[in-house]
Amino acid sequence: LTDIATTLTPDDDLAPPNRRPYGPSPGAKLLQDIGINLQTYFGAIVLIVGVIGNILCIVIFSRKSMRGINVTIFLRILAVVDLLFLITGQGLVAWPDTVFNMRYIDHSKIACKVYYIVIPVLRQTSAWIVMGFSFERCLAVAYPLEFRRFTEHQVAKVIYAYLGVIFIASLAYNSHGVVLFDLVPSKYGFECDPVTAMSPIFISYVRPWVSIVLVSLIPFVVILICNVVIIKEIKTSQSFRNNDRLTEESEKLRSLAAMLLSVSFLFLLLSLPISLAMFLTRVYPASFWYGSADARAKSDFMWKFSLVTLYMNSAVNFFCYAITGRSFRTELKNMILALVGLPFA
Repeated sequence: LTDIATTLTPDDDLAPPNRRPYGPSPGAKLLQDIGINLQTYFGAIVLIVGVIGNILCIVIFSRKSMRGINVTIFLRILAVVDLLFLITGQGLVAWPDTVFNMRYIDHSKIACKVYYIVIPVLRQTSAWIVMGFSFERCLAVAYPLEFRRFTEHQVAKVIYAYLGVIFIASLAYNSHGVVLFDLVPSKYGFECDPVTAMSPIFISYVRPWVSIVLVSLIPFVVILICNVVIIKEIKTSQSFRNNDRLTEESEKLRSLAAMLLSVSFLFLLLSLPISLAMFLTRVYPASFWYGSADARAKSDFMWKFSLVTLYMNSAVNFFCYAITGRSFRTELKNMILALVGLPFA
């Protein structure tokens, strides 16, 4: 993703001899500057807040009182994946590339190959974790009696098996990065890029569309359907509130469902820009994006904005949990009280 999000400069030989542009138009340049400032300043905030927030999520969801809730298995692993994704993608590549025009993956073949395996694996795993806990909650809310026939231990085993399968499958598929990505010569020296000549059809057509399907299309459809079902069931359960049929356990399930709904909806919203950007670059030819100085400036803005929202998606879950999750707030409060030496609430 980040190799196409770098600032692009126009080539003079693309312009007519009597009109050689020296840069984009004022409007396009303004968009480009907004993208650069967005990544430079807001991107730094996203990185710092996201790292701290995900560490707190890992600690809280690892506490004894939270480990008894099976869905926290998803949330604990999601926090680990998001933390690694933020550090590897935003911290080590996207932000330094914008601020210092420097990418460590352009200076090491090993780093280049590892990066293009780790980043897609983390991104695909994150999307399928959100899809997994949305589906699990959908079953728990829509079919509560059938779901309770399984013990907590049985459900936990299924969750761990699911997480193991998606990680191994993603790692196996993205292992092609070992062969297809390398340091290739450019006018600036060497850049970590796909070696298109080795497999032009796969790199140019198969790989991008597979990524769109795995990271965007399938998770989007499943999460959207599950959220609709959960909302419908929650509204149905609310009709019993006046009849005192809403038990404490049901209230707890509703609180948990609300927390997971906020996470999944934000995932859909913040993943949309990068998904649209990837789709549009497959639909329109390269000349549409890079054929002029204005086109390059606008493309640069599109990718920087998309990347910031993508990494923001890995940084906001802590706030979702704190705002909508009663148990999470309680554990956070108790942890803070323990740190300052005060008794638990």
